[in-house]
Amino acid sequence: MTPEIWSEQVELMSYHCDRTDHLSLWGMCRIFQEASAHHTDGSVIGYEELLPMGKGWVLIRMHYEMYRMPSIRDRVTVNTWSRGTDGLIAVREFQMTDTGGNVLCSASTHWVVIDMNARRVVRAKELMQDFPSHSELATSLETFGKLRLGEFVSDNHVADVPANDSFIDHTQHVNNAEYIKLMSDHFPTMAIADDADIETKKHGPSRFDGWNFQIDYPAETKPGDTLSVFCKQEGETVCFQISNSRGVSAVAAFSKK
Repeated sequence: MTPEIWSEQVELMSYHCDRTDHLSLWGMCRIFQEASAHHTDGSVIGYEELLPMGKGWVLIRMHYEMYRMPSIRDRVTVNTWSRGTDGLIAVREFQMTDTGGNVLCSASTHWVVIDMNARRVVRAKELMQDFPSHSELATSLETFGKLRLGEFVSDNHVADVPANDSFIDHTQHVNNAEYIKLMSDHFPTMAIADDADIETKKHGPSRFDGWNFQIDYPAETKPGDTLSVFCKQEGETVCFQISNSRGVSAVAAFSKK
């Protein structure tokens, strides 16, 4: 029987962490994503169950809150649960805690089911009706909508990156965590000065402690395309846009709590 709240323990390895040995944004996203897969495995909405129907899950929007990013070899508990559906959207919550039960980071996420051949959204409510839900919030937001970040111009362009095979997941598009990796790699105020600075940062807080961010995924990026990364600062908010040959693929806003 599928539990209402899925819980698992994770030991943070080097590949989860950045060069200062703190959990990276990419590592956090990957850990949460795997926990959600473990929760749905073998259920009516699991990957293996949806595949014969030609359907699959796609993440369209996330809100993250980072309080204190853990470090390499730390053991953490990851909890995740469904909050049910809202129209076409399925809402899923995540929370990571330390051994004392203190919340380290959390997320609220919006997913849709797509027809894998037509690449169109289908209703999730019927599929979700027998899957257990839990009403508790993991973050400070009960609801959140699309980001409105205004125009990005050529002066905001910071990089062009090919969508290599290592970026592509089993839904045959760039995985959500790869966009976040690109954004953290080009974060404007987070440069590490030198090797001595790295050693100092290993014993201090993570560079993303106390930050929130939302990321939306308006359109997918297919293998072989190119990702163009744009970044701008509006006051204390750092904004990103990642585009491909067909238009905008991801937008995000990072802000200090």
